[in-house]
Amino acid sequence: MTLPSLTVTPSPIALGSSVTWSPSLRAVNDVGFKTPQPAHYLVGAGVIDTVLSTGSSRSSSFDLDTPFNIFGFTWNNKIGYADRVITARTVTTRKVPDLSTPEPDDSITVSTTRDGSFDSALNWETGVNLPQLFRGSWKLQPTVSIKNVVSGAPFRMRNTATNGQWVQQSKRIEMSLSARPDFFGFLSTGIGPFARFRHQVSPSLSLAWSPESEVPADFAAALAASRSRTTTEPPRMLLTVGLNQNFQAKPRASASDTTTDQRGIRPISLLSINTSPVGYDFEQAKEPGRTGWTTQILTNSVQSDLIQGLTLSLTHDLWRGAVGTDTARFEPFLQGVNANFTLSDRTIKSLLGIFGLGGGGGSDFEPARPDTGALYGAITDPRNRPGRSFGAGTPMSLGQPRGFTTTVSYSLQRTRPNATGPATNPLDPDDPFGGLPLPAPIFSGDRSSISLNMAFAPTTFWSVRWSTQYNITDARFESHQLQLERDLHDWRAGFNFVRNANGNFALYFNIYLLSLPDLKFDYNQTTLQQERR
Repeated sequence: MTLPSLTVTPSPIALGSSVTWSPSLRAVNDVGFKTPQPAHYLVGAGVIDTVLSTGSSRSSSFDLDTPFNIFGFTWNNKIGYADRVITARTVTTRKVPDLSTPEPDDSITVSTTRDGSFDSALNWETGVNLPQLFRGSWKLQPTVSIKNVVSGAPFRMRNTATNGQWVQQSKRIEMSLSARPDFFGFLSTGIGPFARFRHQVSPSLSLAWSPESEVPADFAAALAASRSRTTTEPPRMLLTVGLNQNFQAKPRASASDTTTDQRGIRPISLLSINTSPVGYDFEQAKEPGRTGWTTQILTNSVQSDLIQGLTLSLTHDLWRGAVGTDTARFEPFLQGVNANFTLSDRTIKSLLGIFGLGGGGGSDFEPARPDTGALYGAITDPRNRPGRSFGAGTPMSLGQPRGFTTTVSYSLQRTRPNATGPATNPLDPDDPFGGLPLPAPIFSGDRSSISLNMAFAPTTFWSVRWSTQYNITDARFESHQLQLERDLHDWRAGFNFVRNANGNFALYFNIYLLSLPDLKFDYNQTTLQQERR
């Protein structure tokens, strides 16, 4: 439960003719009660038993961003504070030197079990962005920053490893230079309803350097509870390269339109491809047993204005092994696919318009836009309140027949064969606490699913929505939700049937007054049953 949550983002405040202050503030407090915990396996006297328990947690955060723009220079200041308390069984692991062997590099893993944990973090970062150079071409942006020596860790922290005492790391300077040029290619030959095409290539280049710095021993010991850290951070010269591509087309005016200026027609995006950055550290490449590559995962995202809501994401694991080590081999592996798109009468019209079909073309072509329920009826659902039985998602609108709308989502998750990762053996007799993290092989397996959300209004006063999720891997439907609504003049009646993935199902029926939704009649019936495999 989030209570409270506060975000303040005022308009930039002018402190003079050449000084602008753009502050933003965000405060969040999350509280969890009676959170189910994994079962505890107890082994004793030849009997295996389990103990169920619940836990609680509180997580609070405060972030303040106060950038100043002074004569074209931007002075960035970020202050953040986070505090977390967990009351539940927690297990932490860390590596310590193995004093029983003569090898100085040998270590053992020590696991500590507590009834809870806590941690607090205070962070502060600052830097100056110099005025941008070559604004019309290369868009060079030099930056000088003061950052933490250990990236990803706060400036000051305290936790169970420090016995509640605050420890602090050092700061080091970082100088970087980034460029975001744009290159264009044009095709003036028109095709179908499009008069001109443009290919935009926008690479992003960044080179950052920071010197070698020391890490205080007490801070390194505090980090050792979650990750292995030394008291020295090596120098870094990191080059990152990303790429954005956009294939655009400008619709042509229809032959009968003599008033529209062709130059004023907005181009649309046929295909947009965004490739995540790839990094190479020149200083890391000098270390023995290391290479300069720093990117393990590469993601390509695809979008298009032709199909409403089209998003396609492809995730690849680039290396077999840990990136940056000389034993890792470059072997891209498709790790995940996520796709979403929406089919409606607008989608079909847009696709037919490409070939000049569908009774229109030229300036009549319009890209697919998000479907809002207000376009199909004057009566909207006023029950947007927490705890409502149904109606979540796109507002259900009545008053006019609604077009057919279907949203399809596909997800695929894969694991590289012969990979290793953490696993738990819950029946280890040598573990008095039941189940400590032990390395075990991860077997190759694909998990894929597809979800479907369909909505339409067959008549003026009826509205129908059906949602389902199909597990392709197990070849079975996991959940269904069917919703029917009927407009009764000043009243509205609703029926909802839900079947969850565990086999349980529920029926909801209510009737309420449109102008006073709290005046209503509810009927709920829920059936619990064991999932059938």
